Amino acid sequence: MKTFIWFREYEMLVANANSVEEARKLLKPKLDAMLDPKLQCEIEFSIRYLKNTNPLDVDPIYYRDQAWWDKNIQYIKEDIENEKGLLSEDPEFIIEDNQSIIFSHYNQ
Repeated sequence: MKTFIWFREYEMLVANANSVEEARKLLKPKLDAMLDPKLQCEIEFSIRYLKNTNPLDVDPIYYRDQAWWDKNIQYIKEDIENEKGLLSEDPEFIIEDNQSIIFSHYNQ
């Protein structure tokens, strides 16, 4: 059994597995559960915003129309796909049996 580690900006993805492929299979559902709600929340917020916000009550500079929300949602989709793509890369660290490692914020 090995420990596979990938770094995100503020988190580490870590799995104990026999191979990188097995580690990816273990981490994919966790990563999906962490990232997918972000998109769903933004979609729901855009619907509420467009339904409850009168463009005449908001400074035109700050009003977000349907086109703006569509562009923002597309950006979030692409960002999530990029973040999920992390698992297709090689892990930063593989800790073999009977090994250890010390992490500091300088390791990244």
